[in-house]
Amino acid sequence: MALAQIFHSGLQRPDLAADILEEGLRYSDENPNFLKVEYLQPLFRLLLNNQYDARVTELSDQVLPRLIEGSNEFITIVFATAQANIFRGNYSEAERILEQFNLLGSPQGQILLAQIRWNRGLEDRAIAILHQALSRFPARDDLYSTLMRYYREQESWELVRRYSALRSIRFPEKAGPMIDRLYALDATGEDELINEGANEIFNRFPPNESAILLAQFGASTGRTDIARIAYDKAIESDLGIGPFALLLLESLIRAGDYEIALQFSNQLREDRPDWLIPYQSLENAFRSLAMYGLGRELDAEIFVREFLKSDRTRSQTHIAVANLFSSVGSPEIANQILVEGYSRNSGNQPLLSSLVLNEIQLNDDRDFVRRLRDLLRMRVPDEEVLSLAYQELGSDDYLFLKDREQLLSRIEELIVNPG
Repeated sequence: MALAQIFHSGLQRPDLAADILEEGLRYSDENPNFLKVEYLQPLFRLLLNNQYDARVTELSDQVLPRLIEGSNEFITIVFATAQANIFRGNYSEAERILEQFNLLGSPQGQILLAQIRWNRGLEDRAIAILHQALSRFPARDDLYSTLMRYYREQESWELVRRYSALRSIRFPEKAGPMIDRLYALDATGEDELINEGANEIFNRFPPNESAILLAQFGASTGRTDIARIAYDKAIESDLGIGPFALLLLESLIRAGDYEIALQFSNQLREDRPDWLIPYQSLENAFRSLAMYGLGRELDAEIFVREFLKSDRTRSQTHIAVANLFSSVGSPEIANQILVEGYSRNSGNQPLLSSLVLNEIQLNDDRDFVRRLRDLLRMRVPDEEVLSLAYQELGSDDYLFLKDREQLLSRIEELIVNPG
């Protein structure tokens, strides 16, 4: 384990760390400790954190038959396998796994089930699942944190404030509730309170608990001052720097500081390329966004292609990067990214929904109709997607489409009675 930690934390080589930990499983017949939860949990966490989802499912097939069903080791791997399938958009398989091993009713099972519903666009059902779970497991902060993330995405800021106050009372030792409050304050532009809150979090909680949460906040809101402090704290505390560097880079992109973002990217590539090894694909994406923002479109295309080369990029990342390109005025590049992502995972409903919305934006009549037909064959799509598709399909552009009325009727049925 120590050697793997050196490669992961010290040398920033999670690929080699994973190889070393996986190698240990070969000796589990001689040494049963290699099949203990203390060994398996770090291994599967490392694989998931670094997007080695296929390796998770492969190892699961190999190791699960050797474990006692219901043991901590067995449950750890089942949850990791379900999460890997969710990351790849294989929602039915993830739910099947949880149901097969009677884990849907557990707190972690409820979180994963809510994640599946949310990713399918069934937001109200996801939130209802979490509320029901909290009534049964009120001491589980992970249920609260998941609920808060969904309320933030819905921009239900009054609910975020209310539940962040409740969480602070229930879990005063955790930074998460105070972070939730920062998101609500950001939504209403209360800058002074945000800075006071961020400083309180930095001072009250150790960097290994607070820095990554504040870096994520700074990245998602474009508050580069907070992301930069978190980055500096990570360096001072000898934390894994790669994620903090990427989050600072994202905050600069969201703030529109493209020149500074590109300079920071250049600095990382020159001084500490080892920090970027696990995240090179995403760094290429941010680099291309900075170049596009500076008007260097041809250069941006080069790094978009580099981003798309990685076979480890998850569908959620394709969607997030495509959304960023749309936000800087390039739905064409966003389309390129979504098409590539969909070609790798044609069963991923959120990816296809994003592609349908993108093609409405591009006025791509032919591909829009084809993708819409595919989407309507899946489970109930997101209501926003259905509404926009209905408006688009109802326009004069599609008067002579053979199955126009059939498609419109199907969308009406799904909006009125989503099932």
